[in-house]
Amino acid sequence: MAMTPQLAFSRMPPGFRFQPTDEQLVVDYLQRRTAAQPCVTPDITDIDVYNVDPWQLPAMAMYGSDHDRYFFTMAAREAQARRTTPSGFWKPTGTKKTIFVVAGGHEVPTAVKRRFVFYLGHHQPSGSSNNNKTSWIMHEYRLMNSPRAAVPSSSSVNRLPTDDLTEEMVLCRISNKDLPKPPFIHNGLLQFSSVGLNGDGYNYLILDHLEPPAMEYPNVDIGNVDDAAAADDDPGDLDEEIDDSMQRNHGG
Repeated sequence: MAMTPQLAFSRMPPGFRFQPTDEQLVVDYLQRRTAAQPCVTPDITDIDVYNVDPWQLPAMAMYGSDHDRYFFTMAAREAQARRTTPSGFWKPTGTKKTIFVVAGGHEVPTAVKRRFVFYLGHHQPSGSSNNNKTSWIMHEYRLMNSPRAAVPSSSSVNRLPTDDLTEEMVLCRISNKDLPKPPFIHNGLLQFSSVGLNGDGYNYLILDHLEPPAMEYPNVDIGNVDDAAAADDDPGDLDEEIDDSMQRNHGG
């Protein structure tokens, strides 16, 4: 029987919540996946995230945490390669972040994290205005010394090659910051909800934790907000600061 999101969720204990840190994503998932080693449970879905639009992805993920969904995919090695989908494109924003992994008592630069925002329509010339920006966000994790990708899954929307040296395996975290808060699980039973984005009628598969968090955004130290916001015309850098600070507060 093929593993489906519903079946994957049913095998997890009540209250299970998948919320890995950046270092865990790199060490326990991306490094092991590219080395053809089994990843720790849960599995992350292999899929071509550029062959579908972002609102189709949540129902394809095996696991997620609140609004985050995780995928392995192949991406062009070229820094300026376009990441297009049937309805739009992913535009890089903010600055790249180096992820350090502790090895032998030292912090070793191991991966790069980059943030993208999804736009509807086609690419426009640099400097032109674009009002088709959406609330879909992607964080891409890429190894600094990436080996050739291992054998992929057989998903019908998966084109992951194993011998194309112009591409490499990356891990993507997809989220939508404007999605309504999902329902909770009651008595250990999964509750799935059909949530529309701006009335578009798409269905999203959502799994939330047993108990509501104490507060939506805990008090975290994000440093100098003015300096972070000024780093780029797009507020991507500030979002990165908040994202990283919240990870540290969850034990990352």
